[in-house]
Amino acid sequence: MITRSQYLNGEATQREYYAQFVNDSVKNLVLLCVGAERIKNSTCPHLNDIPLVVWDRMQFGIMAFVGRKLGEANGGGGVSLSDTVCTAKEAAKQIREEETDG
Repeated sequence: MITRSQYLNGEATQREYYAQFVNDSVKNLVLLCVGAERIKNSTCPHLNDIPLVVWDRMQFGIMAFVGRKLGEANGGGGVSLSDTVCTAKEAAKQIREEETDG
């Protein structure tokens, strides 16, 4: 597991850190809440053209699916809203890449 300390020390990229929390349940949640077309049609590499409130609303779902793992990686320091948003956005990036690669 990549820890938050390793990520902050530059030993892993943001994508590598948050990718470890993405699983099928997280991807399905993102598809349900954002939609494949919206992800595909996003013109921003960081998906910032999708309103932040859309990402924020997934907080409790992300916590249910991977909250414990996020907390462990964060060294027991808890999980922030930005952790769940970054996890959801990483899932969306993976979905977009799977669509263009497949």
